[in-house]
Amino acid sequence: MVLEEIENKAETINLLQIILKSLTDLQGKVLLMTGANYTVGEMSRVLNVDYTTVVHTRDSIANRLLKVVDENKINKLKDKLNKVGKAKRKKLIEELNTRLAVREAMKKLFVILTPPQSEKSIGNGITQPAYLFERLMNIGTGQRETVSNGHKTFVNTSKCMLPEYFKEVFGDGKTHCTLCATCRRKKDNPIHKEDK
Repeated sequence: MVLEEIENKAETINLLQIILKSLTDLQGKVLLMTGANYTVGEMSRVLNVDYTTVVHTRDSIANRLLKVVDENKINKLKDKLNKVGKAKRKKLIEELNTRLAVREAMKKLFVILTPPQSEKSIGNGITQPAYLFERLMNIGTGQRETVSNGHKTFVNTSKCMLPEYFKEVFGDGKTHCTLCATCRRKKDNPIHKEDK
Protein backbone atom coordinates (compact mmCIF):
# COMPACT_ATOMS: atom_id res chain seq x y z
CA MET A 1 0.00 0.00 0.00
CA VAL A 2 2.88 2.37 0.76
CA LEU A 3 4.23 1.73 -2.75
CA GLU A 4 0.83 2.74 -4.17
CA GLU A 5 0.95 6.01 -2.21
CA ILE A 6 4.49 6.72 -3.40
CA GLU A 7 3.37 6.14 -7.01
CA ASN A 8 0.40 8.49 -6.44
CA LYS A 9 2.79 11.11 -5.06
CA ALA A 10 5.03 10.81 -8.14
CA GLU A 11 2.01 11.07 -10.47
CA THR A 12 0.73 14.09 -8.52
CA ILE A 13 4.07 15.83 -8.97
CA ASN A 14 4.07 15.10 -12.72
CA LEU A 15 0.51 16.41 -13.09
CA LEU A 16 1.33 19.55 -11.10
CA GLN A 17 4.34 20.20 -13.35
CA ILE A 18 2.04 20.15 -16.40
CA ILE A 19 -0.39 22.54 -14.72
CA LEU A 20 2.34 24.88 -13.45
CA LYS A 21 3.52 25.51 -17.04
CA SER A 22 0.24 27.36 -17.65
CA LEU A 23 0.65 29.63 -14.63
CA THR A 24 2.90 32.58 -13.92
CA ASP A 25 5.84 32.00 -11.58
CA LEU A 26 4.05 33.74 -8.69
CA GLN A 27 0.80 31.84 -9.32
CA GLY A 28 2.72 28.56 -9.29
CA LYS A 29 4.41 29.37 -5.98
CA VAL A 30 1.12 30.47 -4.41
CA LEU A 31 -0.62 27.29 -5.64
CA LEU A 32 2.07 25.03 -4.18
CA MET A 33 2.18 26.94 -0.90
CA THR A 34 -1.61 26.83 -0.63
CA GLY A 35 -1.43 23.05 -1.07
CA ALA A 36 1.19 22.94 1.69
CA ASN A 37 -1.28 24.75 3.99
CA TYR A 38 0.55 28.08 4.21
CA THR A 39 -1.61 31.02 5.27
CA VAL A 40 -1.76 34.17 3.15
CA GLY A 41 0.36 35.97 5.74
CA GLU A 42 3.04 33.27 5.62
CA MET A 43 3.05 33.32 1.80
CA SER A 44 3.40 37.09 1.86
CA ARG A 45 6.47 36.90 4.13
CA VAL A 46 8.13 33.99 2.30
CA LEU A 47 7.53 35.38 -1.20
CA ASN A 48 8.29 38.96 -0.11
CA VAL A 49 5.10 40.40 -1.65
CA ASP A 50 2.26 42.27 0.00
CA TYR A 51 -0.81 40.54 1.42
CA THR A 52 -3.25 41.82 -1.24
CA THR A 53 -1.00 40.62 -4.07
CA VAL A 54 -1.02 37.11 -2.60
CA VAL A 55 -4.83 37.16 -2.25
CA HIS A 56 -5.28 38.47 -5.82
CA THR A 57 -2.80 35.91 -7.18
CA ARG A 58 -4.47 33.04 -5.32
CA ASP A 59 -7.87 34.08 -6.65
CA SER A 60 -6.57 34.42 -10.21
CA ILE A 61 -5.24 30.84 -10.43
CA ALA A 62 -8.63 29.21 -11.03
CA ASN A 63 -9.61 31.81 -13.65
CA ARG A 64 -6.37 31.32 -15.54
CA LEU A 65 -6.69 27.53 -15.56
CA LEU A 66 -10.33 27.73 -16.62
CA LYS A 67 -9.30 29.89 -19.58
CA VAL A 68 -6.60 27.40 -20.55
CA VAL A 69 -9.00 24.44 -20.58
CA ASP A 70 -12.00 26.34 -21.97
CA GLU A 71 -13.86 23.96 -24.30
CA ASN A 72 -14.86 26.73 -26.73
CA LYS A 73 -11.23 27.84 -27.12
CA ILE A 74 -10.12 24.24 -27.69
CA ASN A 75 -12.81 23.72 -30.35
CA LYS A 76 -11.85 26.99 -32.09
CA LEU A 77 -8.22 25.84 -32.20
CA LYS A 78 -9.29 22.52 -33.74
CA ASP A 79 -11.30 24.38 -36.40
CA LYS A 80 -8.37 26.73 -37.14
CA LEU A 81 -6.05 23.78 -37.69
CA ASN A 82 -8.05 22.80 -40.78
CA LYS A 83 -7.95 26.33 -42.22
CA VAL A 84 -4.32 27.43 -41.79
CA GLY A 85 -1.18 26.65 -43.70
CA LYS A 86 1.68 24.46 -42.53
CA ALA A 87 3.69 27.37 -41.10
CA LYS A 88 1.03 28.42 -38.57
CA ARG A 89 -0.20 24.87 -38.05
CA LYS A 90 2.78 23.80 -35.89
CA LYS A 91 2.22 26.62 -33.37
CA LEU A 92 -1.52 25.88 -33.15
CA ILE A 93 -0.84 22.17 -32.61
CA GLU A 94 1.52 23.00 -29.73
CA GLU A 95 -1.06 25.30 -28.12
CA LEU A 96 -3.82 22.73 -28.55
CA ASN A 97 -1.68 19.92 -27.10
CA THR A 98 -0.78 22.10 -24.11
CA ARG A 99 -4.43 22.90 -23.42
CA LEU A 100 -5.46 19.26 -23.73
CA ALA A 101 -2.58 18.14 -21.47
CA VAL A 102 -3.57 20.66 -18.78
CA ARG A 103 -7.21 19.57 -19.01
CA GLU A 104 -6.27 15.90 -18.58
CA ALA A 105 -3.85 16.74 -15.74
CA MET A 106 -6.57 18.65 -13.89
CA LYS A 107 -9.01 15.75 -14.27
CA LYS A 108 -6.49 13.18 -13.03
CA LEU A 109 -5.35 15.41 -10.17
CA PHE A 110 -8.94 15.86 -9.05
CA VAL A 111 -9.40 12.09 -8.94
CA ILE A 112 -6.16 11.55 -7.01
CA LEU A 113 -6.75 14.33 -4.48
CA THR A 114 -10.45 13.72 -3.83
CA PRO A 115 -10.69 11.50 -0.79
CA PRO A 116 -12.99 8.59 -1.64
CA GLN A 117 -15.61 7.32 0.77
CA SER A 118 -16.01 3.72 -0.20
CA GLU A 119 -16.22 0.20 1.04
CA LYS A 120 -15.31 -3.14 -0.42
CA SER A 121 -16.65 -6.53 0.49
CA ILE A 122 -14.25 -8.90 2.20
CA GLY A 123 -16.69 -11.82 2.23
CA ASN A 124 -19.68 -13.04 4.23
CA GLY A 125 -21.38 -9.63 4.03
CA ILE A 126 -18.51 -7.92 5.87
CA THR A 127 -17.16 -4.71 4.38
CA GLN A 128 -14.18 -2.55 5.10
CA PRO A 129 -12.96 0.76 3.72
CA ALA A 130 -11.46 0.27 0.26
CA TYR A 131 -8.55 2.66 0.73
CA LEU A 132 -5.68 2.28 3.16
CA PHE A 133 -5.95 5.79 4.59
CA GLU A 134 -9.61 5.14 5.50
CA ARG A 135 -8.63 1.97 7.37
CA LEU A 136 -5.83 3.80 9.19
CA MET A 137 -8.28 6.37 10.54
CA ASN A 138 -9.79 3.74 12.86
CA ILE A 139 -7.28 1.11 14.04
CA GLY A 140 -8.54 -1.04 16.91
CA THR A 141 -6.44 -0.75 20.08
CA GLY A 142 -8.37 -3.07 22.38
CA GLN A 143 -11.19 -2.59 24.85
CA ARG A 144 -11.85 -0.50 27.93
CA GLU A 145 -14.27 -1.08 30.76
CA THR A 146 -17.17 1.34 31.16
CA VAL A 147 -20.46 1.51 33.03
CA SER A 148 -23.68 1.75 31.01
CA ASN A 149 -27.10 1.77 32.71
CA GLY A 150 -25.52 0.49 35.92
CA HIS A 151 -23.84 -2.49 34.23
CA LYS A 152 -20.17 -2.99 33.48
CA THR A 153 -19.53 -3.29 29.75
CA PHE A 154 -16.53 -3.30 27.48
CA VAL A 155 -16.21 -0.79 24.66
CA ASN A 156 -13.89 -1.22 21.69
CA THR A 157 -11.25 1.51 21.48
CA SER A 158 -9.49 2.75 18.36
CA LYS A 159 -6.80 5.19 17.32
CA CYS A 160 -6.14 7.13 14.13
CA MET A 161 -2.72 6.19 12.74
CA LEU A 162 -2.57 8.73 9.88
CA PRO A 163 0.27 10.86 11.39
CA GLU A 164 2.55 7.79 11.47
CA TYR A 165 1.40 6.76 8.01
CA PHE A 166 2.14 10.19 6.51
CA LYS A 167 5.55 10.25 8.15
CA GLU A 168 6.39 6.85 6.64
CA VAL A 169 5.00 7.59 3.16
CA PHE A 170 6.12 11.20 2.71
CA GLY A 171 9.23 11.07 4.88
CA ASP A 172 8.53 14.21 6.87
CA GLY A 173 6.51 15.43 9.84
CA LYS A 174 4.91 18.30 7.94
CA THR A 175 2.38 16.41 5.82
CA HIS A 176 -0.89 16.24 7.68
CA CYS A 177 -4.48 15.17 7.34
CA THR A 178 -7.49 17.46 6.96
CA LEU A 179 -10.15 14.76 6.61
CA CYS A 180 -11.74 14.97 10.05
CA ALA A 181 -13.52 18.06 11.34
CA THR A 182 -12.22 17.31 14.84
CA CYS A 183 -8.82 15.64 14.82
CA ARG A 184 -8.17 13.22 17.66
CA ARG A 185 -4.41 13.39 17.05
CA LYS A 186 -3.85 17.18 17.02
CA LYS A 187 -0.51 17.05 18.80
CA ASP A 188 0.77 14.52 16.24
CA ASN A 189 -0.93 16.22 13.26
CA PRO A 190 0.78 19.65 13.03
CA ILE A 191 -1.18 22.37 11.27
CA HIS A 192 0.24 25.77 10.32
CA LYS A 193 -1.00 28.28 12.85
CA GLU A 194 -3.04 31.21 11.60
CA ASP A 195 -1.40 34.63 11.66
CA LYS A 196 -1.74 36.56 14.85
